[in-house]
Amino acid sequence: MALSRECEYALRGLAALAAEAGARPLMLAEIAAREELPQSFLSKIFHKLLRHGLLVSHRGVQRGYTLARDPQTIPLRAILEAIEGPDLLDRCMFSHQHCGEGIPCLIHVAWNDVRPQVQAAFEKITLQDLVNARGAAPR
Repeated sequence: MALSRECEYALRGLAALAAEAGARPLMLAEIAAREELPQSFLSKIFHKLLRHGLLVSHRGVQRGYTLARDPQTIPLRAILEAIEGPDLLDRCMFSHQHCGEGIPCLIHVAWNDVRPQVQAAFEKITLQDLVNARGAAPR
């Protein structure tokens, strides 16, 4: 299971919004500048997050983005699946197209054993947990 750059940027953008604690909507340009991300790519990512109900887009004088809910209630799994797809944890870790029960890769059986724990961890870890950990660690 490898996460894409798109997923990393989504997490960084959402973390920037969570750090604001809903004080005000943030413009995409501000988030991109703060996180040193390409604005056009972040825009495409935010459209996915909007469609999955993780963001709210505000128009008018107070335009920008806010989180759709409290960051303590947004599980990491929801973010990852919004970007990577709902089958993220079902894919072969080596990205083999034909890996499965009938023709398993070398790590298939081991991954099947630990996948439930990874799913549970990704469901338990919240966006707020990531923001808190980021604040405690150097960037």
